[in-house]
Amino acid sequence: MKRLLFLALVALFAMNLQAAEHKTIKRFNKITNTWLETPLVEVRDIQIVPQDSLALAETLPISNTTQWKLQAADRVRTVSTEDDTVTVIALVVVPTNVITYTARGKTLLLYDTTTNIQAWGGLLARSENVDSAEMVAAGYFNLEQGDVILLTGVVQEFPTPQLYSATQLKPLPGFEITVLGKKALPTPIRKNVSDFYIGIPTTGNVKFSTGEQYEGMLVELVNLTCDTRLNTSRGTITMIDASGNQISTYDCSRYFTFGSLTDHPFGADPVWLETYPAVGQRVDTIRGFITTASGMEGERGYRIAPLFYGDVVLGISLPTVTYHRRYPVAVTSNDSVLIQATVRYNQGGFGIRRAVLIKSINNGPWVADTMSLVTSDSTYQAYIIDPEYNPYPAGTEVKYYIKGIDTVGNEQILANSDPRFSTDTTKGYFFYKVIDGPMKIKDVQYTPYVNGRSPYYGGQVTVSGTITADTTDLMKTPHFWTGTGVWYVQTGSDPWSGIWVAATDSVFRGYMKGDSISFKAYVSEAGNVTQLYNISDVTLLASGRKVPDPVLLTTGTFGSASTTAEQWEGMLVLFKNLTVNNAAPYFSDPQIYEVDDGSGPIYVNADGLNSYSVVAGDTSAGIKNKILHTGDIIDTLIGIVFSSANRWDVDPRTNSDFRGVGDTYTFAPGWNMVSVPKTQEPSANYAISNLFPGFVGNAFYYEGTYKSTSQLNIQKGYWMKFPATKTVRQIGKSRTLDTLAVTAGWNMVGSLSSQTLAADFSALPVTNTLSAFFRFEGGYQISDTIKPTKGYWVKATEDGSIVMTTGGGLGKFNPAVPMIGDFNTITISDLNGNNQVLYFGEDAEGKIDLNRFEMPPPAMEA
Repeated sequence: MKRLLFLALVALFAMNLQAAEHKTIKRFNKITNTWLETPLVEVRDIQIVPQDSLALAETLPISNTTQWKLQAADRVRTVSTEDDTVTVIALVVVPTNVITYTARGKTLLLYDTTTNIQAWGGLLARSENVDSAEMVAAGYFNLEQGDVILLTGVVQEFPTPQLYSATQLKPLPGFEITVLGKKALPTPIRKNVSDFYIGIPTTGNVKFSTGEQYEGMLVELVNLTCDTRLNTSRGTITMIDASGNQISTYDCSRYFTFGSLTDHPFGADPVWLETYPAVGQRVDTIRGFITTASGMEGERGYRIAPLFYGDVVLGISLPTVTYHRRYPVAVTSNDSVLIQATVRYNQGGFGIRRAVLIKSINNGPWVADTMSLVTSDSTYQAYIIDPEYNPYPAGTEVKYYIKGIDTVGNEQILANSDPRFSTDTTKGYFFYKVIDGPMKIKDVQYTPYVNGRSPYYGGQVTVSGTITADTTDLMKTPHFWTGTGVWYVQTGSDPWSGIWVAATDSVFRGYMKGDSISFKAYVSEAGNVTQLYNISDVTLLASGRKVPDPVLLTTGTFGSASTTAEQWEGMLVLFKNLTVNNAAPYFSDPQIYEVDDGSGPIYVNADGLNSYSVVAGDTSAGIKNKILHTGDIIDTLIGIVFSSANRWDVDPRTNSDFRGVGDTYTFAPGWNMVSVPKTQEPSANYAISNLFPGFVGNAFYYEGTYKSTSQLNIQKGYWMKFPATKTVRQIGKSRTLDTLAVTAGWNMVGSLSSQTLAADFSALPVTNTLSAFFRFEGGYQISDTIKPTKGYWVKATEDGSIVMTTGGGLGKFNPAVPMIGDFNTITISDLNGNNQVLYFGEDAEGKIDLNRFEMPPPAMEA
């Protein structure tokens, strides 16, 4: 590592960067012993994104997986393959072994060298474990705060491109890191939570237009309150401002974390173990860099990652109100309802003066009752009874919340059971309805609040319904933590009528889809999905009942900000006219994919016992050999509504829930020339029986003579016979570019995945000349257009290849074929109306090239 005179060199680089828009620098790689010329850039050049692009991103749900480029810089790999490898001149703000999350200390925080830069100035550089030895040799781990360096790397979105992914620089091994000198460190910029998020994730809005420019930069937030302990295994919290806007911490640093064997090699921070804020704790000031998270945490948007001691300044704490209990949970007209909660002094706060139960009966005015302290562990209680001290009658609707007040008047509430929104009354209250006798599934599922929590969470209920999914439909054990287990029960097709039943095999053994049953169960929330568990007293009411019809909905019903999705949880639904618009939308679970009917996407989960997957070789539920890819179409999809990873999804059961999958192709009775337009996975799917069900005999290809085969190839054309008009559906990975080997003479060739022009093809070598392409429709026809699944004859003058492309984007190596529209024609017809067209034309010298009009080998005989 070299240290050079700072002032002179920085001035030189600055002058060169200003002198030319595309300044480059040559760098020597000690591993490959080669020179590489890259753009020479500042951090700002990497990070800046147009404001109109960010404004458009802000109109989309953060779960959108197709428009991620709206927040990504132009140099990011896969946005453009040009200039994604760069050499950056940057200031080291945080050296290695501080930011430990995801790369175990091999991460730098870099800054633009512009003094007092206010936007687009920060960038993470993250080295992979496999490069450690080379990066040690390059001096990566010897860098210090304040060093100004030259670093060569690839610009990427981490960990995979999403609307919530973060731009980073992946250093390339073998290039020496040059230290140019020293520079003063930047100070954090004072911002507001509302610059990054409005509302509460995942029901609010990520502020791309005012937040993206601070990605990787140091900011300071003030006057916040810890409203939840977000991840108690890692030591993160969420904080709200006075307007109820929320932002989360991220334990990227070796400090302010409880550690992780996979992510934090230094273990838990002992100071944070002692000072981890409780709910209600005031956060007077927090400083850190702005970043994002992946996986299920991605939808929280921008997060703040404190770095060093002193970055978190705690203030006076509010009381805590926790451990709500209701006796009984399921209330009848005979019950005097007892409400209990724990109300305590919080570290940094004052003692408790009193606790208050605030209730509303049948949506009437709020009434406050002082609760009694009943135990030494700060448990307070009060009863919900009428003014005459009697239980309320059946049909009464009750909502309530609990407030703790300290000795100086500071207050905190517990409004509902959802830890995300427990202090936010706009997201819901505790509530129940007085019900005598057995409950309906709707009683258990219904909530008027966006938190989706059942009013009977924790209680025992008796319900009945018809089984809609059994062990022949869904796996007994979810494929991943994002999945669902078996057993669903539903009553009719009205909203709120379906529910997940987590029954053990021994309890539900012998019951099957279509059985009408009643049973007792306890109500739980599993990842915010209402679930019945601990099943007992199962009674068979009837067998062979018709399973409720699926409800026709749009995929857009289940957007991340939807207020109408919750009512369909646990129910059979149906979507039409779908496209697989993302085969890998969720980083943590590669088996999830996404479909869209044009109204907005929904995840498709992978717990069904069907043959469809997006992962080749998937054996999670038997052999899943129908591999879907982005662009494949599904006419109709049926499944059960579930929720995981902060997203709504649908879980198809068996193959019968998939109807009309793949592109549609029709073939005439008799002999047809066919091909395979899409790449198939696994390779066994190239079998004729899979691609062309209903064929007669074998397929035949041509290599000087006809040869038979039962296994097809994507580049060849084949003869295939059908007994009658046949329509097939095919899925697979789209091919937009391919190179087909040809031999001198006639060749049967295949097609690409979409309709293309023969004029867009090119022949190699440049001396190779092709005839017209011929299709077969009862006789040979010259074809200007090459259509998917059709096979074609073409004659080459020598061994070589044909470069096929759908866009005509390639420069022509050699004109591939003449356009039939340029020919003269003679049409010959018989008395029955059958006709044949004769094409003839001249070349540029006025001569007829007879090679272009030679007919292909004879067709297969009937």
